[in-house]
Amino acid sequence: MGPDTLQEAVLYFSSSENCREYLVAHRWPDGVTCPRCGGKNVLFQSKYNRWQCGSKHDLRQFTPKTGTIFEDSPLGLDKWLLALWMVVNRKNGVSSYEIHRATGITQKSAWFMSHRIRLALGMAPEEKRLSGEVEVDEAFIRTNPQALTIDPEMQSTAGTRISWISPQEWPSLTEAISMPLSEASAGTLQPTVSLLVKAQAERVRPEFTQLAIQWRKDTQHLSQVSKKVLHPAYFRIMGMGPSVVPLLLEALKNQPAHWFAALTATTNQDPVPPGSNPSAARAAWLAWGRTNGLID
Repeated sequence: MGPDTLQEAVLYFSSSENCREYLVAHRWPDGVTCPRCGGKNVLFQSKYNRWQCGSKHDLRQFTPKTGTIFEDSPLGLDKWLLALWMVVNRKNGVSSYEIHRATGITQKSAWFMSHRIRLALGMAPEEKRLSGEVEVDEAFIRTNPQALTIDPEMQSTAGTRISWISPQEWPSLTEAISMPLSEASAGTLQPTVSLLVKAQAERVRPEFTQLAIQWRKDTQHLSQVSKKVLHPAYFRIMGMGPSVVPLLLEALKNQPAHWFAALTATTNQDPVPPGSNPSAARAAWLAWGRTNGLID
């Protein structure tokens, strides 16, 4: 069993033992075998975190990275497996900048990782398009990040939903919206949804304020953003869902901090242009918040 959410993935893959067991379970479900001779007579050397093949041949020692896309990379499995999890679990894709912010590595390294992962998964740009009869479990189609996404299952109750709010969070917001689909538009629904989200934000404000204070206090001595966002209080804030988005934007506006990962996790959006510095990223998120009516 692996992680189901980004928060769980960050915590799960931060352990080198979890990374090894996860990769071994998926690569060798029937038991570890030597990647060079295929033999099962292997011995795990815990001191060196590797195996040694019992057969006599060259390069008898190996690790779970041997013979994979991770083998010649100086980056650890904690970075690789988190990036891999993000690529395969984001149905609308993931950029190298998202991987860069989630893992704490450079954008250049994140770009390299994402391209190598896509190549291994058969997602390289030169791949041919699917043809004939193609079956998919679900689809995510949107050209405008601020556009509305039609959800047939919600037509009887809510008509449509605002794209940045996930389907799992939508039911808690639909009770106050009973607009026919024919009358629904971004102009009519956006103010209603914004008011609902703001109202819920006020209800969770005390909890958010307490968690934010605790997070700042406990991480003020840390210099790396990747370590700051691993704090339990930060994860609890991300787990509060869309209701906390106005509060995150307000905090970003009044007292700039590392809220970008939390905003991306709770909105599934990334309005920050590639190559942006922290000031530009802050401005992009605040502009997104104003466009969606979440901040003044």
